[in-house]
Amino acid sequence: MSQIGTDAMLNVKVLRRREAGRGTAVDSAALALAMAGAVLISGVVRAHADDRVAPYQAAREAYINTFRVSGKHELGPLAPLERDLRSLADTTSGEVQARALFELGSVQRLSDQFPQSVSTLTRAAQLATQLGRSDVAFDAWIGVARAHILGTHDHGAAEAAMERAVSVAGANPSPKQRFEIAS
Repeated sequence: MSQIGTDAMLNVKVLRRREAGRGTAVDSAALALAMAGAVLISGVVRAHADDRVAPYQAAREAYINTFRVSGKHELGPLAPLERDLRSLADTTSGEVQARALFELGSVQRLSDQFPQSVSTLTRAAQLATQLGRSDVAFDAWIGVARAHILGTHDHGAAEAAMERAVSVAGANPSPKQRFEIAS
């Protein structure tokens, strides 16, 4: 099992202990979500053995879903993700590096490391643009805008990042991109 899968299983064990002590509906929901995340992560690892970024993306999405259910913003689970994504981004190139940088920047934003997130996501957007991966570039520019709005409070830079995202989306943005632009 990967480090991400192992970390997810440890989170499930911690949540089980919490549930045993409290037994609230929120804790039960968080436990169910963490267990589903662990199953998802292990399944993603097996299904995407050659996709080196997918397990990290799944772990980030599981963290976000757990936050949505529990309302708890615990930074501990993000540290191993950040470490592993930094290593992946440093040791790869091309599309894998662009996607790893996007995931790393997203984890940094979730960890309230907004200036680092802006820098990492900007690198991801630039690399993805060079590689013709407009989907990754779009998501990265949206991430830059969010980091500026939530963290640096530089609304001019946020607007510039949104303009870049709109430009990357082109004349026919996908439904997901239209939603992100409107949000």
